[in-house]
Amino acid sequence: NGRYGNIDVFAFACTSMSIAVGTDLINDLLKEGCCKNRDDIVVINMADAIVEAIGVVSGGYNRICLLTPYIDELHQKTKSFLESCGIKIEKNWNLGLETDSDISSVNPEWLAEYIEELVEKMKKKPEVFVICCSAMRVCGYGYISKLEKRFGVRVITSNQALMWYCLVKGGISKDELVKIHGYGSLFSGV
Repeated sequence: NGRYGNIDVFAFACTSMSIAVGTDLINDLLKEGCCKNRDDIVVINMADAIVEAIGVVSGGYNRICLLTPYIDELHQKTKSFLESCGIKIEKNWNLGLETDSDISSVNPEWLAEYIEELVEKMKKKPEVFVICCSAMRVCGYGYISKLEKRFGVRVITSNQALMWYCLVKGGISKDELVKIHGYGSLFSGV
């Protein structure tokens, strides 16, 4: 029904650009460029999806940690954005990587070991560990659930959050969401 057929949700999948350009502007541009005159299509962006996902799994927790692969300036913008949304970041780290190819080259197993080192150094274990960037290879089947089990911490990643938010905004029920395994507590009906 229309130019794009039977679409319920149109999503913008880049965390850093969603934040750098601004989530409202990204949504307006999506609506204008792709979904003009279509009130039946929901537009979302990755940064808003992360905020929503953190809200679902955090349950008011205060020990939220943030890891990005970004250079310091972009990392600080990401941290500031999350804090402006009412998210209290207790600890944060960035890898200082400059290009998408560098970011997507990060080995997921190395990253898991790195996160383990970060968590072990903390006096109190975080309650939610957020990994921002759609180029990070941290959303393969089973990866997030393995991290959560390994560290005893709820994990949110950019791609996981966007996938979840698209499904929620597309009308999938909580009963259907809990049938999706391997992508962490976000899907398990926390």
